[in-house]
Amino acid sequence: MSQTNHFLNTFITFFEGWLQRLENYLREINQQHDQEETSCNALVTRILSHYREYYEMKSELANMDVFLIISPTWLNTLQLSLLWIGGTSRLSEDKKEEMEEFREHIKGEERRLMSALAAIHDSVAMPSEDGYFVAAQLKSPMEALYQEANDLREMTVCYVLEKLESAHQKLRFFASAIELHLRVRAVGNQRDAERQASRA
Repeated sequence: MSQTNHFLNTFITFFEGWLQRLENYLREINQQHDQEETSCNALVTRILSHYREYYEMKSELANMDVFLIISPTWLNTLQLSLLWIGGTSRLSEDKKEEMEEFREHIKGEERRLMSALAAIHDSVAMPSEDGYFVAAQLKSPMEALYQEANDLREMTVCYVLEKLESAHQKLRFFASAIELHLRVRAVGNQRDAERQASRA
């Protein structure tokens, strides 16, 4: 087994455990109704650290083989088809306006990253006699693009958390994100299993 395959298997095992811990955090959030702000802030910090751990492991995998990140085998087909979806309510008008301005900024950054990805794809479309040489040429730009996308995701989460006015709002944000993540995973796994069963 190659070092990359070994690390991929390690990552998949990590990811399954990470999802279990994510479910535990959701249960903790749901029990935080009347807790003090300090207790809620501590939970927000732990959840944020949990997400960072996932992205750090994913970055390590990308450093081993960035192409594994492009088609992640640990996600089901529904998860692969979705992009980050998020939102929050009960913000002041000023905060809503700031969030809208930030959303426009993020859209611009996403367009820039998509243009960079399209340029990389165009370079692949050019004829080449040596597929390995093409893959080697793509590795560095794909790694850089992946890191920029990761940084953009982290910046977005940090910005949203900064704009939310209380630890309770932050926990509601995380609860929504976690519920979405876990439900998409469950529904996607069910659909993939049904699709596979119908082929058999």
